[in-house]
Amino acid sequence: MYLSRIAIDLNRRETIRALSNLQIMHGLIERSFSGKRRRRLWRLDEVEGQKYILLVSEDRPDLKGMYEEIGLLSESPEEETASKDYNRFLEHLDKGQVWQFRLCANPVHAVRPAKGEPGARGVVRAHVTVEHQLKWLLDRQENMGVNIIESTVRIVNRRWHRFRKNSKHEVSIRSVTYEGLLEINDADKLKRVMTEGIGRAKAYGCGMLTLVKPPVT
Repeated sequence: MYLSRIAIDLNRRETIRALSNLQIMHGLIERSFSGKRRRRLWRLDEVEGQKYILLVSEDRPDLKGMYEEIGLLSESPEEETASKDYNRFLEHLDKGQVWQFRLCANPVHAVRPAKGEPGARGVVRAHVTVEHQLKWLLDRQENMGVNIIESTVRIVNRRWHRFRKNSKHEVSIRSVTYEGLLEINDADKLKRVMTEGIGRAKAYGCGMLTLVKPPVT
């Protein structure tokens, strides 16, 4: 597995266009890989005012095309500096460890069919309140292999993404970015989430969970 980080240039017209239509961003990421098409996790992050794309993939991406279109010219597009072996980090995760996490997800729920329509399928809707968005995360602790320290969790970003897919189908996605502390209960489950993602809309920047060392208190 590889973890890649691409610094993006918000002064470029191509960058603004890609950020306004996640289908374009999805295409840029897919073109960074050759061979069989498979789902890759990615997320838009911001650190000290600089925006980045984080990307988790089984194979090492060729990031030159992405840098040419939306990357900072001052950053090096060389693969050995932009992409790192993620397995080295994942191998050190173990039960009982406490980490600070960040997760951008698409928390949704199924709306039951209206009364009198027993054969109708439920409709998937986004959770729109902070209360339900937090509950969505906490309900998934066991499947994630973690114990989330509820008092530390905060939502740092919530936004709608609306764009057209294939120029016809309109897509609406509600992304929510969580931060907080977690304790590992099952390292194998957690590693699976960190490499395969959680929830829906993974092709559009949702589902990626990352860890860093918690701040020293």
